This record gives sequence, structure tokens and C-alpha cells, in this order.
Amino acid sequence: MSRYYPVQVSLIRSVRTMYLVLGTISCWNGKQIQKVTVPEGLGDLIRNGVPDVLRGEVWQYLAKVQIDPDLTQTYRLLLGKECPSEQVILRDIHRTFPAHEYFKEAGGEGQESLYRISKAYSLYDEEVSYCQGLSFLAAALLLHMPEEQAFCTLVKIMFDYGLRDLFKLGLDVLHLRFYQLQRLTEDYVPDLFAHFYNLGVETHMYASQWFLTLFTAKFPLQMVYFIVDLFLSEGMNTIFHISLALLKASKKELLQLDFEGALKYFRVVLPRLYRTEANAKELIHKAVKLKISHKRLSKYEKEFYSLKERELESQDPLERMERENLQLKETVMRLERENDDLAHELVTSKIELRKNLDTAEDSVESLQGQLERCMRTAKDLEDENNGLRTEYDQ
Repeated sequence: MSRYYPVQVSLIRSVRTMYLVLGTISCWNGKQIQKVTVPEGLGDLIRNGVPDVLRGEVWQYLAKVQIDPDLTQTYRLLLGKECPSEQVILRDIHRTFPAHEYFKEAGGEGQESLYRISKAYSLYDEEVSYCQGLSFLAAALLLHMPEEQAFCTLVKIMFDYGLRDLFKLGLDVLHLRFYQLQRLTEDYVPDLFAHFYNLGVETHMYASQWFLTLFTAKFPLQMVYFIVDLFLSEGMNTIFHISLALLKASKKELLQLDFEGALKYFRVVLPRLYRTEANAKELIHKAVKLKISHKRLSKYEKEFYSLKERELESQDPLERMERENLQLKETVMRLERENDDLAHELVTSKIELRKNLDTAEDSVESLQGQLERCMRTAKDLEDENNGLRTEYDQ
């Protein structure tokens, strides 16, 4: 399913039935509750891919949207306010899934809904405001649930799952995640880590959008849906699992590439490998099998802050500020460039598909014409054969 359709009563009953079968559920009736636990057995369902027609309901349940019913009213109030980030949001929206039927039309229902959600979030989260690429995550949610619920789920993902921490001033948490992924790569794929080190390929060069957009900006939507299933069930560590699985699966190819080739592989080739549902599911299964302990990640975190502290002690404050500002500018420019490349690639792919379809339609017409001619010839030959038989019998 590529677009949310209003959930019917029978569907909601199916969701409730599924939860009751899998385990005891506290309060699915919308009342405010303090804690919701994932029922036993639901994890297996999620790791195998939530049924598409249930995905919107399951996502809201996992994100505990029902715990905060006031968010819907907050959303309506925010829509009436002016938005300082409007121009940034509008520019981003036009680059968000431009080839998708629901979002391709300027001023259409999809883009308008996406604008309202992005605007509301920028006003709701005054510290972070709107962040480039956030529209991709909002769009993925919109394809499975109504606008207000999509906003509520986005807020839960950003705040309760810690995604907004990656965008905070200075990007310290984002750099921590890069360091943790780098150390995981060193431990789990040491030959690839050494290859990247020799080439000068740094983690942030290929993993920025993995963390900041939850893989939504680059990968096929079906793959994205599987990742969000897992993320909402397992939390932030899902990004490490998926990232490591991607690196391990593509290690052979990446070891053959130079600096430019490796970055192009991440940008263009890697997402295309997971266009089929089978390949996407296989990657998810590999990802969940990886053992990444909290103890290991905690160790890496201590290392990161220890290194950072020593670095700060040895640096002039003005130089440090200039370096951090430069890093921020480079990150923004890289994300803008990657988003532009993605939009161009999607539009080009759509044009190519249209051409291929036109060619196929022309071929069908030509073949159909040939078939009709062959059938007429066969009929003429049959009539001639029958005539000859009649003459012979006489």
C-alpha cells in the first residue's frame, strides 16, 4: 500500500484482535495511561514486517500516541500560527518523494498535508524547529495514517525516541552516534574499517542521512517501512543494526572501490539493492541477528566524550568555534546536495519508466497487429485448403 486510506471499523477490530492474541494490552480504548508494554509475540511480527493495512495503527500503538491525546488539539492550534521556517519547509517539500503519486503535485493534497505537519512541528519544537530532511520521515508516516495522527507520531519519534537530540545545536549527539558506528564497524567489519581509513572515508560522509532521516531520504519506501517497524519497537539502536547490516552485506563491493566510488556507491547503488521486498526483508533479518550490547555502546560513548574533552583542552576557544561552525555548514551543504541529487534521480527514473512504458505499449500494438495479420493469413490458408479438398473430393 502506498497511501493511507481511512481505517474502517472492521480494520480497527482486526488490530485489537491481533493485540489480544499476542498478549494482554493495557487500554487500547484511547484513555490516558502511564505505560504501555509491547505484548509478547508482537516483536516477531514486527521483525517479519507488519501487514501494510495494519501498519499505521501499529506504529501509533508502538509510539504510544494514545498516552498523549492533547497532541491532536495542540496540532490544530499550531496550524493557525505564523512559521519562521516556511521557506525552508516549502523548498524541502518539493524535494520529498517528487515521483510519488501522492506528493508529486505542487499544491496537491500530499504536499499540503506535508507542509502543515512540518510547519506544526517547527513551531512545537522551538529548540530544534524544522530540520532539513524531516519531511521524508513525515511523508512516510502520512502514507499510513491521517494527518493529525502523523503529526502526533512524529512528535513521539522525535522526543521519546531521541531523534531530535541529533539536531541540537553543536550536533554533539550526532557526532557521538557517528563515533559509535565507526567503532562498531571497526569491531564487526575490521577489513572494511581499515579500507575506509586508508581512503579517508569518514562515517558522517555516508551515514548522515541514515541517522537524521531514519533512512527515509534514500531507500525505497518498502525498505523504509520495515525499518520504521523495527525502530518503533526497538528504539535508536535499530539504526546501528541496519547500518552494520548494510555495511556487511556490501563489504565485498566496497573493498574494491576508491574514495569517489565508495561515496557514489552509498548514494546511488546501495539503495537500489533493496527495491524488492525480498531483499529488504533479508537485510532486516540479518540486522536483528546482530548482537550489539548496551554495554558496548556505553563503552564507546565514554571513549567519545573522553576524546572530546582532551580535544577541547588542547584547542583555542575561537578556533574550536570556527571549526564547529564549518562542520555545521558542511553538513547542511552535503544534506542539501544529497536531497537535490535524490530529487533529480527520482524524476529521471520516472521519466525513464514512462519512456519504457511507451516503448512497451508500442511493441504490444505492433505485436498485436502482427498477430492479427497472421490470424487473417491463417484463415485465408484454411479457406484455400478447404477449397482444394473440395475440388479433390469431386
